[in-house]
Amino acid sequence: MDRELSKCSFKVRGAEETKKLGELFAKLLPKGAVVVLRGELGCGKTTFVKGVARALGIEEDEVTSPTFTIVNEFEKLVHGDLYRVSDPEELLFAGADQFLEDERLKLFEWGDPIESLTEVTAAVECRGSGDSRQFTIYDFTGKICPKLKRLWEELCRE
Repeated sequence: MDRELSKCSFKVRGAEETKKLGELFAKLLPKGAVVVLRGELGCGKTTFVKGVARALGIEEDEVTSPTFTIVNEFEKLVHGDLYRVSDPEELLFAGADQFLEDERLKLFEWGDPIESLTEVTAAVECRGSGDSRQFTIYDFTGKICPKLKRLWEELCRE
């Protein structure tokens, strides 16, 4: 994959807009994409993942932060929370090499440890809490951000 960085930012209000942004984002990701989510506690990382899951036909109440299990696997999605992972080798021991090779989307909250094991498609950074949040997406394909900005603008006009 070509590594052409593009960056885009979105101001969202509330959980539903956060999920909608995640839903639009999911529709633009290539098969097997690996996404790292960064941001302070309570900024909306898991809520964003719920939107991605919704786009994939997964009931959003099935999506919870896998802080203690590390990874929750679904038919079309792998959702990890690597907050408690200090060494990427722990992920390999937990079988990460198997799911990193399949075609499911992979989203990792606190995902820095995964970056030494595989190429990341995009990084999503969130700031703020409560009703006003800022999501910045670092797109390493150069193809996601331009389309996502256009889709978001169309949605906001409705």
